[in-house]
Amino acid sequence: MNRPDSSVLSRLLASAYAFVAGNASQEVMNAAEAEAAQLQANIDGLNGQITALTAERDSAQAQVTALTSERDTLKTEAEQLRQWKENHAKTTQAVVPGTDQNLTGEDPIKKFPEGSLMRTALEAITAKNAKK
Repeated sequence: MNRPDSSVLSRLLASAYAFVAGNASQEVMNAAEAEAAQLQANIDGLNGQITALTAERDSAQAQVTALTSERDTLKTEAEQLRQWKENHAKTTQAVVPGTDQNLTGEDPIKKFPEGSLMRTALEAITAKNAKK
């Protein structure tokens, strides 16, 4: 269909008016109805595409929200680590081979949520040092 949609609608209305007035043949009316049906099929197809694109957009928004949440968690963990390092600066500078460097008796691992990147890293370091 090379004509604009408004042209098809205009011709359909003109054909319907002519048919009612008795000036048009049934063939002209059938052709106009066929074009109208094709136009409706095109509209339905476009509505389907809009629905699919809307679902895709919603999925992308959910991914952005998840990534934003993950970024915020990582920022919080980094700030907790900076704060812990600041609070334990003397402890981290007093390196005595073969001894526990945590002179305050606090367990730094417990400061981070279960499954967090920082907790996992500290647990791995602690396990590595325990094997020695």
